Amino acid sequence: MQTVLGVLLIGALNEARDERVTAFWMMLATFAIWAVQWAWRSATYRRVQKFRA
Repeated sequence: MQTVLGVLLIGALNEARDERVTAFWMMLATFAIWAVQWAWRSATYRRVQKFRA
């Protein structure tokens, strides 16, 4: 799921900026999705989960 969200977000950024996304924006999107996935997992299990690599 995380990979699909990342690909969709990067595709949307490409369209919005009308250019290829730089490595910086790709890293930023990855970290944002990673944090959302961690929050979702913590909410699902109703306790704070460990970060996964």
